[in-house]
Amino acid sequence: PYLDQRLSAGVWNAVVLLRELRERGYTGGYSILKAYLHPKRQAARAVAVRRFETLPGQQAQVDWGHLGTLEAAERRQPIWGFVITLGHSRAMYADVATDQRLETFLRLHEAAFEALGGMPQEILYNRAKTVVLGTDERGEVRWHPIFLDFARSWGFRPRLCRPYRAQTKGKVESGIRYLRGSFLPGREASSLEDLRSQLRAWVAGVANARVHGTTHNVVREAWQAEQPHLQPLGGRAPYPYVPEVRRRVGRDAYVAYGANRSSVPWTAAGCEVWIRE
Repeated sequence: PYLDQRLSAGVWNAVVLLRELRERGYTGGYSILKAYLHPKRQAARAVAVRRFETLPGQQAQVDWGHLGTLEAAERRQPIWGFVITLGHSRAMYADVATDQRLETFLRLHEAAFEALGGMPQEILYNRAKTVVLGTDERGEVRWHPIFLDFARSWGFRPRLCRPYRAQTKGKVESGIRYLRGSFLPGREASSLEDLRSQLRAWVAGVANARVHGTTHNVVREAWQAEQPHLQPLGGRAPYPYVPEVRRRVGRDAYVAYGANRSSVPWTAAGCEVWIRE
């Protein structure tokens, strides 16, 4: 009973437990203690990684994944996959892009909301630079201010995957692997738009038409049942984001941007400024 009490309190170190037991009159050895702990460790580990399920409309999960390089017209472009998966039905929206800029990230969200027929209450992310800038001195998350404003504008709560705990974000991680393993092999495309068109057809005809291996439900049917629980979009306009970049002004009061140098007021010489097209 004492051991079970200590395990429930989070004390699993066998050396510590042995010391505490001997202080209470235990005369046995270390091996019998380890033999007692072993099945309990396995059971605790199985519970710790058990897949959690979410209510209809409660959560979606987002991730980027590198898909390789597209070679067309003597030009090579990196290709990134964007996947958003509804946690309850596992309905998927996927798209491709040639960059991971914030503007691209936000526009893909809006396209996903439209395609999925609504928006969940919360969306789970990893610690991408387009989502978080780091932590402050108190260890609290420093959200990217534009991304946070985007989330508030649309009305969903952003959440972060716990560091080093991939299980909290497993639905999307497996979705990226599924895209790489089922969509990409043997795939040929003449352009980014051609690849995007093929991906849309694959999502509709394969990914959202399958019987999901975990839920054992037809994804499209579960998605139809989940849609009434999603937040309606209400014909809202796209988020008014204008790209900005940070640059340092030279001593000659010129700033470099887009392969050009432009003059700015002399008072800004040597300062960091924001540039907006």
